[in-house]
Amino acid sequence: MSKVRRLKCKRFFLYVFGFIFSIAPLGSILIYNADEYIATVTDAIKLSFGGVLVVIFIVLKVLGKLKIPRRITGFAIAFVMCYLFASVLPDLLLLTGAALAGEAIDYEIFQPWIGRVSKRILLEESAEVTADKLEETLTRVLGGRV
Repeated sequence: MSKVRRLKCKRFFLYVFGFIFSIAPLGSILIYNADEYIATVTDAIKLSFGGVLVVIFIVLKVLGKLKIPRRITGFAIAFVMCYLFASVLPDLLLLTGAALAGEAIDYEIFQPWIGRVSKRILLEESAEVTADKLEETLTRVLGGRV
């Protein structure tokens, strides 16, 4: 495996581990308090619909397709989300703190590594291109005796 490929693989795993560590505190609190949040079947169904809506919004945002035309639409979405996540709202401070802690872990630990690996990938790709061009030029100048 070439050096660039190894570096790209390393960067991919750093992204994956960074994501896992960023959601781990939030996920652990959600799992720990799951009995409280899904005490009834209705709560479980509402949380499921809310989770599906959150995933849809995230995908649309990542794809650049999420456009909320008016304030009333934004407030309607906020109302529906609050209704669907009503069983989680009492712990909102704890949950946002856990999400903040996870993001801080990702930002402080994984993002610097990802930045360094990305720079090394660019340097290695540039070095490979330069070496290939140099070899091509020498072959042309020396008549195939490289």
